[in-house]
Amino acid sequence: MNPLPHPPFDPPREALFIAFGEFMEQWDKVEHQAMILLGNLAGIRDFNCTWAIFHAAGGSERLRRMLTALAEITLTPAGQEQVEDLLAALDRATTSRNRIVHGVWRERRLVDEVEDDPSATHERMEMFREYQQPGVPLGHMPRSNGDEARLRDKRQRFYLADLQKERDYLAALAKRMTHEQSEVLRAIIPRRPL
Repeated sequence: MNPLPHPPFDPPREALFIAFGEFMEQWDKVEHQAMILLGNLAGIRDFNCTWAIFHAAGGSERLRRMLTALAEITLTPAGQEQVEDLLAALDRATTSRNRIVHGVWRERRLVDEVEDDPSATHERMEMFREYQQPGVPLGHMPRSNGDEARLRDKRQRFYLADLQKERDYLAALAKRMTHEQSEVLRAIIPRRPL
């Protein structure tokens, strides 16, 4: 009997779910650093107040505008550039996060040939998260290779390796934001009390 070239689920469901959980854990760290940045720029020392304002922003675009405006009135030009760089990295992370979180989990049946016996095949399931872009009907599964090629540029798939790569990007961004908080604080222009 030939050994199976792949486990029945490749990668196992659990591995994908764990990677998704690790990705979201890193996203929480990035969001927390963005909230600290908001509090620092606004001069708010009360965490609950900062939390309320952060969540009242109601989305990444509003939060970005709020942080940009605060940077313009509180930071030196060098500090403003630093915040703009952080926000550009945050934009990339937000886009990736939204595509992963709001995508659709899919399982796909694959058939592999067994090396020792060309007439034998092995079936396996593959799990991935798929982000549907506008213009592609929800739930559309390609029926042919031509169909797949036509839709390739209109969808984005996240397999286990992709989730791990995005998780690592978020971890690096959270660490970067943590380290750059003190530099941003040093770039605040001193103001006289009113």
